[in-house]
Amino acid sequence: MSSLCEWLHNVLEPLPLIRYSFENTPMPDNGIYFFYEEGEFLGHGSKLQRIVRVGTHRDGNFRQRIASHFLINSNLMNFNANSAKPSDRSIFRKNIGRALLNRAHDPYLEVWEIDFTSHEKKQLFGHRRNIDKEKEIEEDITAILRKNFTFRFIEVEGQQKRMGTEGLESKLIGTLASCPNCTPSTNWLGLKSPVKKIARSGLWLVQHLKSPSMSEADKDLLVGAIEKTRIKYGKKVYISMFDARDVEDYRLAFEENRLLNIVACSRAKIWNEHPADTKAYPARVAYRGGMFKQALRCFLDLKDRKGNEPRWLILSAKYGLLEPDEEIADYNVAFSAKSDKDKVIRQEILERQWKDKQLDRYNLVFVWAGKAYADRVREILKSSGLPGAKLICPAAWLSIGKALGVLKNFREALVGSRGD
Repeated sequence: MSSLCEWLHNVLEPLPLIRYSFENTPMPDNGIYFFYEEGEFLGHGSKLQRIVRVGTHRDGNFRQRIASHFLINSNLMNFNANSAKPSDRSIFRKNIGRALLNRAHDPYLEVWEIDFTSHEKKQLFGHRRNIDKEKEIEEDITAILRKNFTFRFIEVEGQQKRMGTEGLESKLIGTLASCPNCTPSTNWLGLKSPVKKIARSGLWLVQHLKSPSMSEADKDLLVGAIEKTRIKYGKKVYISMFDARDVEDYRLAFEENRLLNIVACSRAKIWNEHPADTKAYPARVAYRGGMFKQALRCFLDLKDRKGNEPRWLILSAKYGLLEPDEEIADYNVAFSAKSDKDKVIRQEILERQWKDKQLDRYNLVFVWAGKAYADRVREILKSSGLPGAKLICPAAWLSIGKALGVLKNFREALVGSRGD
């Protein structure tokens, strides 16, 4: 199920990645969340962070569940020996506290395990509580969650669709838990958990670890929920389907000459407009596709402001990595077309071109293309041994119409809107 785990991580990428502090209002009443943790990465030769927790809730309780994890309501820290601590209402927080106490070999772990939402437990064990110590632990948990954890979510109505052994949550967890490639880092806090299922699985989870992986029907449900969520909530949480920090990283990398743009070739070319014309044209003139135009518009806007274009190349399914002013003749080959499988440029040639052009010196690569092209760039970076390079592919996994909207939003966030 390794490939299914990789698919799951990739298909979630277009969703906003949310970090504290965040506005809690623009979220659904019902959904499933996916938590990511700093320092934990996908084990498929990817630089993506891996999912470390999946969760859901009973109907109408999504926002409250997220708020309880991050302790948005600070009044919950005003607990005493006769009331429950915040971690008694969030198993996620409880498990982080367990790991912290176990790592310190602290005997207070025995008291921490007690659930003080129960009136009976308060009566029986309340006298054992050290409230000052519990508040210190809760503060540590809050700091860890707010600093180290981010999350994505999907809107899913219908409690039965989400919860239980037949719900989507269990299939998602089963998919992650069954992947042999996604293992925790040696510094992962969960390895210190006294709960063996957490330490062994690499997930902040106990339930559904043995559940079956996603079926084709589950995948369809997930993809539909992602599309709905992206359209309904994406712009409310972030600028678009990219992290707001990506805009600043792009701008800074351009200024420091660390930025490389890779732009997809397009089926639409100048020869479609002038069929009788057979002469060669510079690549920047030859291609006429929508994503290509968005990229070129961005580069020209940056040239107006900064005096020069950023470094950019065109990834052609026939020619490979083209300079913008390199002349090409008409052709009709695409990475995504099965009929063109024997015609497309081989990956080893792309890697050789990358090396010959000395592109290893760029540590931020922005891909103005869909998944088929983004995958080629990922493979190049992987083979080039560039663990520090950041790859931004906001249009991957999206339909062409949605991809154009995302790239337009990125361009406007970067250089402003001048009207289209």
